[in-house]
This record gives sequence, C-alpha cells and structure tokens, in this order.
Amino acid sequence: MKYTHTSWSGICNVPFGHARAVAECANGKIPKGAWTGRGSWKFGMSCGKSRMGGMNVETKNN
Repeated sequence: MKYTHTSWSGICNVPFGHARAVAECANGKIPKGAWTGRGSWKFGMSCGKSRMGGMNVETKNN
C-alpha cells in the first residue's frame, strides 16, 4: 500500500461480493470509487490538494 498526505493506493483482492475505495478529506469531502466485483484490483483515492484524514475499502455481499 502507498500512502501520501493527499492520496492512497494499494492492491485489493475481492474474493466475493463487491468493493470500492473511499477517502476522507480534510475539506469534508468523501470521494468514493466505483464498485468492483471479484478479482484483484488496484484501488486508490485522492483528495486533490486537500489533506487526507482517512482511507477505507467499503464492501457489500451482493
């Protein structure tokens, strides 16, 4: 996984269901990536010029 002050990226294995990348930005925005299905994916999100406060991968089972 790679992390900077404004972005993150990493490889995520989705064995079932769906997953997407999420970031929490200091400016209050919460950008979310597109849902992906099973497989190995490069995930990541950027807050642009705003500092990133948190990162996550959301999942759902359908």
